Amino acid sequence: YDDQQRDANLMADSFGRKDRLLCITRNFPLGDNVALVLEHIELYKVVKRYEHYLCPPNYQSFSYTVDTREKGTTEHVIVVKMVARQAGMKSINDITFLYRTRRPPQSYTMIGEINGLIVCIKEDTV
Repeated sequence: YDDQQRDANLMADSFGRKDRLLCITRNFPLGDNVALVLEHIELYKVVKRYEHYLCPPNYQSFSYTVDTREKGTTEHVIVVKMVARQAGMKSINDITFLYRTRRPPQSYTMIGEINGLIVCIKEDTV
């Protein structure tokens, strides 16, 4: 958000790794084409001795990349709760990453930090 020339690469500091970008879609062809919305997102810091993270019920974790099945982030696990869309419900409509500033933009809420990037979300009614 604060640097329009850069992508939100979650593994930018690592040497010899490919880019790691966060991508969430609302339509899942394997889920009978049900329109889903992002209801909740959290970042959990992973302690090294507990490599296997137990995801809360009804949440999905983004621990590994889809294409190569490599670890997506080094110290954090991103968990999301996707639910079927209903009129008038509150959902997360935007996720932005900040490089320079530590203050979220207006109407955004900061939820944490991944590899030096501040993660902010914007909630609104569907």
